[in-house]
Amino acid sequence: MINLITLADFPAYVPFSVNIGTHLVDPHIRDAQTFDVWPLLPGALRSALEAARLDWTEAEIKLFSDFVKPLLVVEAARRMLLWHGLHITPAGSEIVVAQPISSAQRTELRSDLAAKATYYRALLDGALRLAYPPTTTSCATPRRPLQRGGLQTSAI
Repeated sequence: MINLITLADFPAYVPFSVNIGTHLVDPHIRDAQTFDVWPLLPGALRSALEAARLDWTEAEIKLFSDFVKPLLVVEAARRMLLWHGLHITPAGSEIVVAQPISSAQRTELRSDLAAKATYYRALLDGALRLAYPPTTTSCATPRRPLQRGGLQTSAI
């Protein structure tokens, strides 16, 4: 699977520097794409996104640019923030940070990105419902609301 976004897409949605090495960002883009965004998409859209961008319809381009890309960027940024400043070396994990931030600040940043991801996920869900309406209909009768149990009395 190819990455659908690059580091150049980040500044439009999150305050990231594009001077970060792509080798540090690409794994988080792939993880966000695979685990956070891909399962939300219908098969037809997944097939279109896997194909070359020249094959996309106008509707697919709009869905991607307006709904999929923002969610993908925010989820990738959230995942990157979990690992940023940590480097795995043959000697083990090392912290390499120019000026460390506190754990409270990191938690606030992750919470902000999680809230943004929830917002973009809801927008994507609404757009997908319009673009790919459900093909099955339900013939089930509506359920009666649950009643409180117990003895009921009435006046005669």
